[in-house]
Amino acid sequence: MARMAEFIETHTLALLVLACAAITYFTRVSGYWIIARFKAIPPRLDAALQAVPAAVLATLVFPPALTKGPVEGAVMLIAVFLCIRFSPIIVLIIGLSILVVGRTVTGL
Repeated sequence: MARMAEFIETHTLALLVLACAAITYFTRVSGYWIIARFKAIPPRLDAALQAVPAAVLATLVFPPALTKGPVEGAVMLIAVFLCIRFSPIIVLIIGLSILVVGRTVTGL
């Protein structure tokens, strides 16, 4: 039993990475299995799946923009307007540049 505890203690990071990889693989494969059972994807399910990227983006972007400070909120608004005109990578580069300058100038 002591050898097992020693093994786990020594290889904690590797075991954690393997566990996370297994969980990620399982979630992706199970999603595929569920969708593969349908002969045709129902319109409501298709609409829900189309909305997932926007929901994930909102979940990642809005909390820091609303809670970190005025610079982040301003950069988010600027990025929204830039998205109308430019590609996502250009918006990312411009947004991050404005964020770095804004944090440097304001000291936040």
